[in-house]
Amino acid sequence: MKSKQFYIINILILFIYSCTFLNQNIFIKDQKIGNDIIQGNSKYSVRYKLYQTGFDNFKYEFYAIKNTDTLVLFNSNLNDASYKKVEFSLEEKNGIVFIFSNYNLGKIEKIQGEFKYVLSYK
Repeated sequence: MKSKQFYIINILILFIYSCTFLNQNIFIKDQKIGNDIIQGNSKYSVRYKLYQTGFDNFKYEFYAIKNTDTLVLFNSNLNDASYKKVEFSLEEKNGIVFIFSNYNLGKIEKIQGEFKYVLSYK
């Protein structure tokens, strides 16, 4: 009888430990990148949210805001504690919005709305 209780308790503990809601990402900051982009009657701004997902693991979520609508662009991960040194700049050329980083977060491209967004290392 005690061995059954022992196994049931261990299974419950393993189940609770494996639940993802116990491993929440830690929000660090939400920051605007560069100046607004104005096209016609629309005003765009590009922002990112930074989360810590583990020890020395960080996730950037990039999104654009058009007037009052939010457009999710892409995510990028950083496996380094140097997230405080990462800086971004924004340039728009011929309908392509370049998000440049001083740290190599990979190259990601996405067409969203009226623009093509590119995350790149500079």
